[in-house]
Amino acid sequence: MDGRLHVFLPPLSLLEHFLQLVSAIEATAKQLGLAVVLEGYEPPSDRRLMSFRVTPDPGVLEVNIQPAADWPGLKRIFEGLYDDARVTGLSAVKYLVNGQPVGSGGGSATGLAQSTNA
Repeated sequence: MDGRLHVFLPPLSLLEHFLQLVSAIEATAKQLGLAVVLEGYEPPSDRRLMSFRVTPDPGVLEVNIQPAADWPGLKRIFEGLYDDARVTGLSAVKYLVNGQPVGSGGGSATGLAQSTNA
């Protein structure tokens, strides 16, 4: 479809099997000169994987990330996420009709909303 290879990923119980399948898909797409759209099931849960999920909700993008092992790790993850969001024009702030900034909800950094008003 339109120069793209759509592949439905089945549920797999082992990460190694998932990685072998994705590797074979990547090699095939490269050989055919096609972009790939992966659909279906996500990788099986495995402690070696870091996770990152973006879910569209009405008016917001919900971002879920992997747990951090310690405070410096959490700080690194959040700073990277917020920096990347800023580059793309996104923030954890929404604005009321009167222009007042507020947190976007769902664990957003509401302090960020107040600091942007300063």
